[in-house]
Amino acid sequence: MDPEEKAREHIDQLLADAGWCAQNREELDLGAALGVAVREFPLKSAFADYLLFVDRKAAGAIEAFLRRQVLPYAPDAWYVESDIKIGYEVSFTRFFYKPQPMRSLDEIRADILALKGETDGLLGEIIGRKKGG
Repeated sequence: MDPEEKAREHIDQLLADAGWCAQNREELDLGAALGVAVREFPLKSAFADYLLFVDRKAAGAIEAFLRRQVLPYAPDAWYVESDIKIGYEVSFTRFFYKPQPMRSLDEIRADILALKGETDGLLGEIIGRKKGG
């Protein structure tokens, strides 16, 4: 059994223990239980490992974080199964950060020159010399 199948079996059992009904999407029956977890549910750009429905309404998703977010960049990554904690993570950077466009060099140069103009003679004023003298 490969690690993904093993993880799916483990997640199915955890869901069943919590009162959820895990189903394949081909056998979808949202009325089977109050909480239904549908395996490999298609989304716009990928698949959720499980899409969670509560009272027939989509309520959340479970994603295989390691497989999708770590292994493509670090194929030799591993974890200790006994250290797994049940919970969730929301990557605020991934979902909410909107990068601001960088300022142009002309804008930065203008700001630097403006600050230079404001500070010209400041040290002289501090130590008692007059501007331009």
